[in-house]
Amino acid sequence: MGNPIETLRTEGGVIAQAPWSFVLCLFVVAGVLFLIIRSLKVQEVADLNSRLTLRNDEIADYRRKLDGASPDEAKARLDELEAQVARLQPRRFDAAQRELIRAAVANQPALVSIAADMAAGDARGLVADLSGAFQGAGWSVSNPMVGGLGNPPPSGLGINVADPENLTDPQARFVRALQEIGAEFDLRRGVMRDMPGHAAPEIEILVTTAVR
Repeated sequence: MGNPIETLRTEGGVIAQAPWSFVLCLFVVAGVLFLIIRSLKVQEVADLNSRLTLRNDEIADYRRKLDGASPDEAKARLDELEAQVARLQPRRFDAAQRELIRAAVANQPALVSIAADMAAGDARGLVADLSGAFQGAGWSVSNPMVGGLGNPPPSGLGINVADPENLTDPQARFVRALQEIGAEFDLRRGVMRDMPGHAAPEIEILVTTAVR
């Protein structure tokens, strides 16, 4: 493409012969450019307005769903929803939690009874997790099945010991481990009976359906 200045010099005679036509062309070109730029600006403004409208609609929809709740109230409702979802999922202890329990009770192995309520659908999984942790620590584990409970633990995880006010060292270690992993449980006084071929268990654990 040639130099515009050289082109003007070369074509200067033609331009001089038709100055009004040249000026008119310049005005036409300038007008077209102005219209193009104006159209682009109008479209840009329209896009921004559309985005603002969409954002306002999203905010309004959010507020309708939360009934005008404040951010703290909204967070509380979301937390409650997450808690409800968690309660619907089978209760299990993951590998890290099982290892924490195992390490806590490893110093003084004894006998533990870990019973599953036959009416609790997810009891067996949690019983298996607890049994694995205690067996890994060298404890003797019994797994009776129970049903028709008259006074089930509200949390769904009952920890029975001879004297909740005076825990033995293994009992205290186990309770602290449950607290550390954030497990909900009920520490209760139990009637610790001797088992066939064994003395009374150091700890009795009952896994049933949570009612709170």
